[in-house]
Amino acid sequence: MECKDKIYKNFELFNEKGEAIVSIVPLQSHIIVITKECSFDTYGKIDGFSFFAYAMNQCYENSIVGMHIAELYCTPFYCSEYQNINEFRIQDFIVSMSWRNRGIGSLLMKELKKFAIQLKISRITGWLSTVDIGTDEDIDKKECRNRVYHFYEKHGFLITDQKDIILELYQQN
Repeated sequence: MECKDKIYKNFELFNEKGEAIVSIVPLQSHIIVITKECSFDTYGKIDGFSFFAYAMNQCYENSIVGMHIAELYCTPFYCSEYQNINEFRIQDFIVSMSWRNRGIGSLLMKELKKFAIQLKISRITGWLSTVDIGTDEDIDKKECRNRVYHFYEKHGFLITDQKDIILELYQQN
């Protein structure tokens, strides 16, 4: 049995959070598994969701060995009548230090965009925290800030003066 097949078979057995595999991507000597987990409110509406990245580095006869390396957590914004989601808001985006600049964040962002398009969401927004990027005067955070700006701009986001990030996927009718 190929390692990818073992991942699909075994992941569901050992995953207690109810995540669903959305993609499996080979990356160097690892296989990256991207999953999605949604939480729902008492009315059955989505109230949050996460995409997770796991690096699987060993496949054995009946098991897989890997580690959690990244997470992208979002919440939906509903129209005033609480019928349709009109926007996703990025609440948290974390990639383990040793996995940065290897395409993991881009894999998660790609899945977020696909999910938004699937649900006909027209915007993805967020806010860049000064804890992560500092202020424009923080010299020690300048490299990190430039890297974060580059990442979001590369994925089509506009960064405002207030450090909001906005991606317009398409115009709603």
